[in-house]
Amino acid sequence: MKTNWPSKLIFKFTSDEKLVSDLLVHFVLLSRLKNNFTIGSFTTNQDGEIKLTHEIMQETIEKAKSDYPMDYSGTLDDCIGVEVIVETMSELRSRINKGKEFYPNKADKLKELTQKCSNEKYKGEHIIYKQPIDFEFVKVTLTGIGGDGRNRDN
Repeated sequence: MKTNWPSKLIFKFTSDEKLVSDLLVHFVLLSRLKNNFTIGSFTTNQDGEIKLTHEIMQETIEKAKSDYPMDYSGTLDDCIGVEVIVETMSELRSRINKGKEFYPNKADKLKELTQKCSNEKYKGEHIIYKQPIDFEFVKVTLTGIGGDGRNRDN
């Protein structure tokens, strides 16, 4: 079944009516076949935005199928939605620790990104947008955790 994806998806992250910059975000393309495709890590720009283009989504799918042919199949047309994942700092640290053994380069890169990210100020979020996705602009409102966010999610 053919699905229609916009040429790009622009996610704009805000909290308390303010733009959220330096937020570390992962995206997951939800596949109706085999496993889902993880896209990321992305960091919001000064305008609180991350842009996912058709090209980024298709390249992610092709790389996953090439690297792990037994685990992935299909195309963007086989994807039924996208999940937006904003992790807390403890979730990010856990992801780093789990990845160290099998994906040390990815774990190191993620660790470096966490040192500059603003995730410590926000609660974790998992938001799913199912097909049909007939829009290009997505406003994502985050919930802050109050104060400076330090030591709240340990």
